[in-house]
Amino acid sequence: MAVRLRNGFTLVEMLVVISIIAILIAMMMPAVMLALEAARLANCSNNQAQLGLAIIRFEHDKQRYPGYRDKVVFPGDSDYVDPRWGDVTDDGDSNSEQSWYKGGRWESWVVVVLPFLGKKDLYERWQDATLDVEKVNDDGLEPNGKLINVAIQNLICPSRNYETIGSSLSYVANTGKYDRESGSREKDDRYNGVFHDQMWRKPIRLSQGDVSRGDGTRTTLLLTENVQAYKYGETAVDNNGWQFKQEWVGVVWWPDASPVRRINGDKLRIPRQDKNYARPSSDHASGAVVTYCDGTVGVLDDGIDYEVYQRLLTIDDNEVSELQESLDPLP
Repeated sequence: MAVRLRNGFTLVEMLVVISIIAILIAMMMPAVMLALEAARLANCSNNQAQLGLAIIRFEHDKQRYPGYRDKVVFPGDSDYVDPRWGDVTDDGDSNSEQSWYKGGRWESWVVVVLPFLGKKDLYERWQDATLDVEKVNDDGLEPNGKLINVAIQNLICPSRNYETIGSSLSYVANTGKYDRESGSREKDDRYNGVFHDQMWRKPIRLSQGDVSRGDGTRTTLLLTENVQAYKYGETAVDNNGWQFKQEWVGVVWWPDASPVRRINGDKLRIPRQDKNYARPSSDHASGAVVTYCDGTVGVLDDGIDYEVYQRLLTIDDNEVSELQESLDPLP
């Protein structure tokens, strides 16, 4: 009697093999996703390390940290007045606030750090007095063909899960306690935060030495992530005439810690200019990547006590009166 040989699998056998493969893939997927996120976290940490190093180079060169709003100086054009600030009348006093507006335009801390980030060519475009910043479109293209609001890969977290447009930004600066509550223009003291508004005629300017003499560079935040960060190269002002407000390009602390103001609080909502969302947040599994003033990079857990977070944003806890009034001393 002849034996009949089979040339393939039966349907049942094929289904069994497919089921086994599907189970193996399902078992492997969490490990693969964890590996991919670990790679993105490492990439994000490297981005911040490079940005932190650029800021440290800026500080060494200028003997001060950049302001969250700082002046892009135009060489050889001291009479230029940024048209976004309206009419600035010269009263003949070289020390006047009117004269302080001249000779450059006010941009974010990122723009003034560009030369130290290997982007000198891009910085020089911002120095061009002929650039019509009021007519730059969302893609960063100005009518005369100059491209300024360009995306820089080092400024964008690889875990970011929404569209990047123009000068998108994932990393923000330590600006201390929110200092313009209720529309006030009162600036905070020098011990509160690292990046102070340099638009003031007599701005607060901090050096690495100031931080070292306080709480220390290893325990003072320099940078962190925020999924609600605004663009680094905004070219318009808000209805009150403010450009690059503190909450657009920085993180802040508040005396009271409502849930949204905590790390990763309500991070699924994407408001672009809400001061309550100026806190560390990320699209990582938990916490946010941070950089300290000594250049060390780490992850700030989203379960951290808010008091610790507040202290990380001040350069000398003992000198910030509002901090002392709102907190009990740490043991």
